[in-house]
Amino acid sequence: MPRNPLPSLTYLGRPTPAPTTPDEAVLDRVPNPHDDAPYVVRFSAPEFTVLCAVTGQPDFAHIVIDYVPKAWLIESKSLKFYLASFRNHSGFHEECTIDIGNGWLEASSNGEC
Repeated sequence: MPRNPLPSLTYLGRPTPAPTTPDEAVLDRVPNPHDDAPYVVRFSAPEFTVLCAVTGQPDFAHIVIDYVPKAWLIESKSLKFYLASFRNHSGFHEECTIDIGNGWLEASSNGEC
């Protein structure tokens, strides 16, 4: 296995179990190598799943996240694990999108992502 050039990352470059709840998940960030150029990063999660807060049944959505990074990028493996951690979470999609946005703000450390 290749050595992880960013050893402080939670998931990248090592076998790790997926988090089972959003509170347990970590959104890692990495330095943006092109912070001098404005560009858009898009993440698409076509099988985002939560448990319906009313019925307890799986509720599916397609989530698309677009952002223009500044000094930091959200590391994609940690984002995939973060989104997957909602799979056993009870809630409405509208509530989960707010939780995802708040997690993003926390990871970006004062909006620098």
